[in-house]
Amino acid sequence: MTRQREFGSSGNPVAPGRIAILIASLRIGGAERFALRLLGALNDRGVDAILLVLDGNHEMPLAVGESKPPWWADRVFHLTQSDVYWSTPRKVLHLPRVWIRLQQALRRHRVHTLISLMERANAFSLASLGGVRRILSVRSHPTEAFARKDALKRLLVTGSYNALIGRADCIVFNSHEAEATFPWRPRPGRSTHAVIHNFCDLEHLREVAGAPVSSDTPAGAALAAGAVVACGRLSREKGHWQLIRAFSVLLQTQPDARLVILGEGPMEEPLRELVHARGLANQVQLAGFAANPFSWLARARLVVQSSLWEGFPNTLLEAMALGRPVVSTDCSSGPRELLAPGTPVQIKTREVEQAPFGILTPPLEDQLLPAEAPLSTGEAMLARGMATVLGDATLSRHLGRAAQQRAREFAPEKLMGQWLALASNQAGGPGGAE
Repeated sequence: MTRQREFGSSGNPVAPGRIAILIASLRIGGAERFALRLLGALNDRGVDAILLVLDGNHEMPLAVGESKPPWWADRVFHLTQSDVYWSTPRKVLHLPRVWIRLQQALRRHRVHTLISLMERANAFSLASLGGVRRILSVRSHPTEAFARKDALKRLLVTGSYNALIGRADCIVFNSHEAEATFPWRPRPGRSTHAVIHNFCDLEHLREVAGAPVSSDTPAGAALAAGAVVACGRLSREKGHWQLIRAFSVLLQTQPDARLVILGEGPMEEPLRELVHARGLANQVQLAGFAANPFSWLARARLVVQSSLWEGFPNTLLEAMALGRPVVSTDCSSGPRELLAPGTPVQIKTREVEQAPFGILTPPLEDQLLPAEAPLSTGEAMLARGMATVLGDATLSRHLGRAAQQRAREFAPEKLMGQWLALASNQAGGPGGAE
């Protein structure tokens, strides 16, 4: 994506009563992708919606085969040129300017409903002035996400929620487990809770997944030979360290197996060192960021998710939609709701569980064991889960077909109705103080 114009630069007239989606940034991430999908889906259905972005940089590239719709330039507005990667103290110093720009945007665009995604945007939404309807979207498991924030971030988020949660008109969760563990309860009689899972446009996904992947690189060659694929930001919570250790043991029974990890992030160099230390240079490829990961997922022999925690795992859902067998840790939250619906969300398996729509393995331990250390229990179970699928072609085909059928339940036409119902309630229009 190219940089969008800052707020206020278009000069075009705006229609009254708009819906605004608010997010901190458009860096590469699941919530950021969802914000763009929600914006497009609302506009495609005739809803007058815009996207307000607190920070002004680090926009993710479009996937290969995708193009910006004609309304893009007049629907995406960056409020400032601040940086999502600034330190927390620097962001705190910048808070007044960002808050002012948000109030200006809400007035200028005559926003009647503000849908905010993730903690920082939720805090700004709760602190906004006027009579806008505030729909907060919690995109990660609250307990897990807050536990890993630094002390100042935890103070800011919990302080905002403690003081202002009563101003929310609705809180939307993307998993039932996240809803069950959310510690704040808004004002009785005003606010409501809703669970709306992420949606997946199956037809579009299959279209872009048809783009070729070059086999001229080691990662491309591994994919052509039938690799296990993992996709996600290279950060600690994605569990790639534990995945590589587990895969090294898997090779003892599946010596021809190959692993390709798509993504970039702060763990890239440590992961490369781990690959070298385990002697896996020919078996494990860190392929970097892929503008079109769907082409890789569609050609994978197996898709594995090794996260320590999630909100609702888009990559897992997308792999299922493409008919790939999947193995996932039974982490909080989302994998169990996808692969074993009907089971209590608080259950965490202690064994390799063959669920109706994929394989679940126990949650991984949040520790980076040395390269040479024996596998932890979670790592050993992850290796066993991968071996279960790779060693049984009949099971692999069955899980792929079942996964694709399950993914149909997350089609936009089935889930957008819930968002449209929230968006169409225009109570509490613009203007006026509470």
